[in-house]
Amino acid sequence: MFSNRVYEITDRKQAAPLFAGWEETLIWCCLQGPMGYIYGDCSEKPVSAMALLGDFCFFAGKPCRELVQYKPQSCGQNSVIMVPRDEGWARVIEKCFPGEGVADGGEISGSERFCGAGETFGSERFCAAGMNSWSEGHCEAEEISGNEILWGTEKNSGRGGLPQAKKVLRYAIRKEPDLFIGDIMERLRAAAEALPEGYELKMMDEELFWRCRGIPWCRDWVSQYADYRMYKACGLGAVILKDGDPVSGASSYSGHLGSRTEEAFWKAGYFERTGITAEVAPAHFLAETPSIEIEIDTREDFRRKGLAFICGAKLILECCKKGWYPSWDAQNLWSVALAEKLGYHFDHAYTAYEISNW
Repeated sequence: MFSNRVYEITDRKQAAPLFAGWEETLIWCCLQGPMGYIYGDCSEKPVSAMALLGDFCFFAGKPCRELVQYKPQSCGQNSVIMVPRDEGWARVIEKCFPGEGVADGGEISGSERFCGAGETFGSERFCAAGMNSWSEGHCEAEEISGNEILWGTEKNSGRGGLPQAKKVLRYAIRKEPDLFIGDIMERLRAAAEALPEGYELKMMDEELFWRCRGIPWCRDWVSQYADYRMYKACGLGAVILKDGDPVSGASSYSGHLGSRTEEAFWKAGYFERTGITAEVAPAHFLAETPSIEIEIDTREDFRRKGLAFICGAKLILECCKKGWYPSWDAQNLWSVALAEKLGYHFDHAYTAYEISNW
């Protein structure tokens, strides 16, 4: 499938070299096929690629205007967070969308960095108020005016105004496979057992899965999973309830198969249902430890009670039992502080773009 010079890459291993070295669980999910999509300037041997999963899209390879401006028809949301691998992609995003400069609640020293620019960075993803709080020729990074917005084959219109980009800082948390051992585990166990009286802590089950899916403030705990079978295969979540209602929780925004979960996906019928095969993922991805991207939130009237810390601790403990890595990325400095309280270590700030009226 394509629009103009943008193609959906169904043989996803074709795009893997462009994302090599970018340790991002959302990208791995896209490359392997349990979730997300890969688009490129060519269906075979692309030189430009976009990995799209939920509210996030990542750009790698040669900067390409058509990819930055492309919105698949299947995307119903009106906002997205774009993450450029390098400065070239950042320039194209800024030329495609009018926008604001870097905006965040804190100061980060050092030069501007990009999440996948030739280095291996932490791929943990976290957002305290939800992940979204807020022809077959190769593409060229052409000079364009800031208001020239193309959506596939049509000019953008009737969307409540032109898309707007806000340049922001996000915060990568260091990925450390052997982090959760010894004293850290003891602290996490103590935190998970410190539930205040009158609350109930449960792991996500099928009944909670469908309930959370219908509640706007916490639907992102499960929204990227087609159904509970898929969530059970590569998802995990801890939910705190008050009088039977979810008030806080930590869950997987997405799940990366890893070699030890491929069998679980076969049992869940995912490959049979979608026609995607496990062979689309490069061997070095399949050999990696399964991991999830943590999505955590607390209902507004229950915040500042330590509930997010309890949920986060419980989810990390359960991930360790399964041999999964609990990946974490911070949207803001408050998120960094919670991550560090749970044992993680801050790595660096990186540039992203929040696109509204998408």
